[in-house]
Amino acid sequence: MIEYSKQESEIFGVDFGRLDMKSDFTDWNKLEEEIKNSRCKYIRAKIRNPTSNQTQQLNRICKKNNLLEILRIYSFTPDFNKEYVFSFDEYIYKDINKDNIDKLFKLIKNSYQDIPFGNYTTLDVLKVFPIEKQMKNLTDYYRKGLLKPDSNMKSQLIYNLNNEIIGCIVTELFRDCSYTNYVGVLNEFKNKHVLTKTINFIQYQVVKNKLTAGLGGARLSNLYSQKAFESNNMIFDGYDFIYLMEV
Repeated sequence: MIEYSKQESEIFGVDFGRLDMKSDFTDWNKLEEEIKNSRCKYIRAKIRNPTSNQTQQLNRICKKNNLLEILRIYSFTPDFNKEYVFSFDEYIYKDINKDNIDKLFKLIKNSYQDIPFGNYTTLDVLKVFPIEKQMKNLTDYYRKGLLKPDSNMKSQLIYNLNNEIIGCIVTELFRDCSYTNYVGVLNEFKNKHVLTKTINFIQYQVVKNKLTAGLGGARLSNLYSQKAFESNNMIFDGYDFIYLMEV
């Protein structure tokens, strides 16, 4: 269940792991035993729509359980018997490769305004995991994923018709569905429907590649992104709660 993360352990200087839990998870004794035998000192845990009992169990089996973020998850499930009309002609989407990948990270640096771990990250957590290391962890993850052969990660730079780079997309493919990790738009180009049109482009990619679903998440405080998802008829699927467990 717990996946040791070599990259994050090296960046943060502490043994770090990840844990994805389904909403019906109940095997707490097995998880508690695995935690006891794990080398990890910190574990990032994600669970969909946790119940009060699940939250209590998480609190019980670790020294401290920090809520980092709550994400609203949205999905687009295409009907392949339907003819879709997509509209994003105001913008040009160019795939990332080894030649332009540094432009992606410059864009991320200039557009990313949140705390990578989550906006509820406490000062105590930031002492161990400072924001600059969190950003390095995020961009290193994207770089490694985008440059490895047969990568399941895809990314595009967004250009306007004046050939200015105004945003970016980073998406991962899982079997027959996609999850968009990040859509960034430079401040001066916000409120110009870039995000709404880009979500439409992502939906186009889902249909074009015959995926069963396209997923994305918006932080609970990010009403702008939530509105953009909903204006593109994305369906609200529930909440992902993100925790940092100190074990």
